[in-house]
Amino acid sequence: MPQGSVLSQTYDLIKGASFSSTDGWDYWVRDEKNYEVSLKQENVNRDSFDELSDAELEILDGVLLEFGNMKNFDIVKYTHDHCAEWENPNGSSYPIKPETIFRTLGKNEDVVNGLVHHNNTQHQLDSVINQLR
Repeated sequence: MPQGSVLSQTYDLIKGASFSSTDGWDYWVRDEKNYEVSLKQENVNRDSFDELSDAELEILDGVLLEFGNMKNFDIVKYTHDHCAEWENPNGSSYPIKPETIFRTLGKNEDVVNGLVHHNNTQHQLDSVINQLR
């Protein structure tokens, strides 16, 4: 994506091209103009995020602290300047492969291959679990 990178599913949710579960995106997020979003729910506390671990909440707090005051196109510029895995798709889009991310993080090929294998295994397990639901 020329203005990316952004996860395709997230982009679809922002555009309203995808539906979420009753307690998912549509419950929590208000879509705004120009691809900006805001939190829909008020008076949230730790119990509101009972499906997230403390570590996940710490990551979200860090992201908010570092990027929360940026405008959307400031974030675009930041990702283009600082995220080596992004390449200009020339008006189109294409997926960023996990191994590309691992390599840009400085992982050697043995580690990259191990992480890719682990990632593929997790996807297969997720698929099996989803079929059982």
